[in-house]
Amino acid sequence: MVDYPSVNWWPGNLRPYESRLSFLARFAELNGLSARACFKFLKVTADERTPLRADEIARLSCLLHEASPSIHAVFSHPIRFADCEYYAPSASSDPRHFIRYCEPCSRHGYHSYLHEAGWLSKCPFHMNELKSVWIPMRGGTLPEQRIATLRRVMRKHNGTWPYYGNNDFLARDESRVASLENWVRRASCAAACMARAEIWRSGDGESLGDMSLAQVFGQLRALKATPRRIKSLLAEPGGRWYLESQAFPHSARVELDRLKQLHLSFSRRKSAATTGSHAGSWYARIKRCVAITDVRLMLHSQS
Repeated sequence: MVDYPSVNWWPGNLRPYESRLSFLARFAELNGLSARACFKFLKVTADERTPLRADEIARLSCLLHEASPSIHAVFSHPIRFADCEYYAPSASSDPRHFIRYCEPCSRHGYHSYLHEAGWLSKCPFHMNELKSVWIPMRGGTLPEQRIATLRRVMRKHNGTWPYYGNNDFLARDESRVASLENWVRRASCAAACMARAEIWRSGDGESLGDMSLAQVFGQLRALKATPRRIKSLLAEPGGRWYLESQAFPHSARVELDRLKQLHLSFSRRKSAATTGSHAGSWYARIKRCVAITDVRLMLHSQS
């Protein structure tokens, strides 16, 4: 005797690069659930920035009869700037009070997390400019209203949503999406290495706000050149930046490590050195080690 499924879902129903929002909206629609009931039943949130633990992925894989890698891809996006710290685009650049979508994709009942990435201006599948729809706050929480808004968008452009025909349109130019994924991964690795190796950077301890997308992508492009075929996808290509490095003597590293062990920031120690009673000797020594008046962030703009 074959057991009936506990939910209205089937293997392979998850789509490549599908957004968490799209999955939750389709699951709720297929099972006659409100957005709030859907979150409670699946024990997940609509926040794209909260990945699931391995045991939670295994639980959903068992419930939905979907492969674990497919579940993982929905809840932890493969195309993202990971471990870049301040070199990555700020999360605040991603839309929260409106939904971005590609109209040709919506005709296929499809919505990707790449549509919601604030650092992209075009759909990587159709090369169309992304459209935006504001989320009206008519009662309920913002996540609930996001689900309701995406439902309206999909129903407007696709009469069979939440069902769909096929995913052939996603495979028409897989090489462009693969190129985007490859560059994001390589740029992320280079930025992560840069961040880990830093001892000090200009502006440490200051509240400078989020970097603009122009600065972020100017720096990332200096670390790893952007392939020509994906440049037009970016919301901001970035200015003309270059990477300049200078080798300092080992004594400079020793002196800066000593300051770190004393829990003193480099900028604070510099200030103390120029105003204290022994300023002259200390300042001369550290200046000889690290050329303090010339130390700057390693990435510079040509503008």
